[in-house]
Amino acid sequence: MERLSFRSGTDAAGFTILSNLVLLDTSLSDGAKVTYLVLLHHARQAGSCFPGQERLSQERGVTERSVRSHLKELTERTLITVERRGRSRTNLYWLEPLEEVYGKKSSEIANERKISSGAERQDSSAPLERLKEESLKRDSETLNVRKRSDVNKYVPDIERLISLTGDTKSTRRFAQLYDITLRNGCASLWDEAVSSLKKRLGRIDEPLRNPGAYFCSTVSSLLCERGVYVPVGSKEEREKIRGTIQESLDSAAGK
Repeated sequence: MERLSFRSGTDAAGFTILSNLVLLDTSLSDGAKVTYLVLLHHARQAGSCFPGQERLSQERGVTERSVRSHLKELTERTLITVERRGRSRTNLYWLEPLEEVYGKKSSEIANERKISSGAERQDSSAPLERLKEESLKRDSETLNVRKRSDVNKYVPDIERLISLTGDTKSTRRFAQLYDITLRNGCASLWDEAVSSLKKRLGRIDEPLRNPGAYFCSTVSSLLCERGVYVPVGSKEEREKIRGTIQESLDSAAGK
């Protein structure tokens, strides 16, 4: 028999194969599955192994407490049986036959999965399409909120803002931002932006060229700081939001 050779040097470390019965077992956490895989690695073909919990935690890169939790999951699922070997010795872990755990033979479950996956494959794009449609619908509702030309008739706050800025062209954007603040419980940010605008308008030494754009960029930045998503607006808004994000990053980095 020819000696097995590996194409890559890293392949020489070998592989540990995990049954799909365990991999797709939704009753197990990902951590428990990886711990089971490490036990398989230690057991090889013996059906049992005895690595200490400290060693398992080091190999897993997790705490011993997490390892104990994973072992408990595997024990309750009857995938392993723990045999205590004495005070100074590590536990012995028996890997139980999967047929006894899952009831059916692997081939039967594989055939069932193969049949069901055909139908699932046909609809695999359906959830993505639904999410896309919902996202487009949500964005459309946000972008078109109070789209009517008489929006100030329905929203007094916007009417006052239009009067304050003299900007009638940004009515739709005002309505959009107003809707976002209300839906996210951030009405106070709207008032804060209005106050900032009034103070800025009061500076006679430096006239404000575009009060409407100033207000939109201010409220957008405040919402951004609160972690609220704001659809892209004017170039001035994007630059101000970008500056707000950079300030947050610099602050977090201790600059």
